[in-house]
Amino acid sequence: MKKIFFFLLAIPIILLIIFIATYNELDVNKLLANIQKDTNLIINLEDKGKWKFYPSIGYANIFSAKGIENNVTIDKGKISFKKNYWPLSPLHLELSSPSIHYKGMIFRNSSVKAKYSNQIIDISKFNAKLIDGDINTKGKISVDENKSIQLNGSFNNISLNTILDQANIAKWERVNIKIASPHYNLVTSYKSKESLIANLNGLMEIKGSVFFISTEEERFGAALLSLLVDKVASLSSVSKSISYLLDRFADVPSAITGELQFNNGTISTTDLLLQNNNGRALITAQIDMLSNNINGKINFYEKDSIFVEAVIKGNLQNPEILIGGEVFAEDGSTSPRDMKKIFEEGIQSLVDSLLDRND
Repeated sequence: MKKIFFFLLAIPIILLIIFIATYNELDVNKLLANIQKDTNLIINLEDKGKWKFYPSIGYANIFSAKGIENNVTIDKGKISFKKNYWPLSPLHLELSSPSIHYKGMIFRNSSVKAKYSNQIIDISKFNAKLIDGDINTKGKISVDENKSIQLNGSFNNISLNTILDQANIAKWERVNIKIASPHYNLVTSYKSKESLIANLNGLMEIKGSVFFISTEEERFGAALLSLLVDKVASLSSVSKSISYLLDRFADVPSAITGELQFNNGTISTTDLLLQNNNGRALITAQIDMLSNNINGKINFYEKDSIFVEAVIKGNLQNPEILIGGEVFAEDGSTSPRDMKKIFEEGIQSLVDSLLDRND
């Protein structure tokens, strides 16, 4: 009888101990302090919050957040914590926000589901809308001394132009690129802002579309240039190249497919295929994500032979697009010419300068 009495007395005591231990682990101020320490995010609670104690212990509130060392801001978010009474059970987290800003980019209608245990944040879902597209991601974030990130998922219908513009990396007005990835897998560490990029590694499948915009003046200039070939024989390769690019790739959507490799902060590709019903091209390139410099080559094909070979180099904001050898030979010179500059200054100006030179 005494054993039964002590057993019945022990049950509420054990439950009380479990409750106190769990409640202390869900101390909101302690949790926010740990989050700030691990992520450099200052979180402001905008309400008193609501507690729930059955069938599990939980807490929910409205919050906003701002990064100390980065450009992250979270507006009018909802956050909730939940934990079972068993002491070793993980802490479950749900977060949603109508607007998350990061380096000029706006993630809309964001939703996160994750659990935390042994200094590992296990993200089972991160969904958000970015520009006109959607992002779906899951992964793990280690908040111990290793501070590592593993992410895998997919995205679709993302405007590369808008991302580069919003992030103040580049503003492209003549080329519109939209990309999707049916699958990507990325890993990095975040001991510093530089290491987040410098330690980025992984693979990303790419699908999308490219649309190059031409003008009536350019098409008129190209037609006039072709009429001058008989007068200036060295213009033949120039005329054919410009006409080829305008006829095959201007003002028509081209599909782009391939794979991107991330290697210690460098993005590279050797098989990015650009094609439409009129032509195709193969892109090889390397981009240094810290300096935003590109070094690449585009081979444009006529049937199975390379018709035009272009080199792209320099900063993404204003790269050179060089075509060397015979294609842009001028007065017997084999020095490469900047095709991007020719299109920016206008083909008509090239025609005028050639006419003045050959009068």
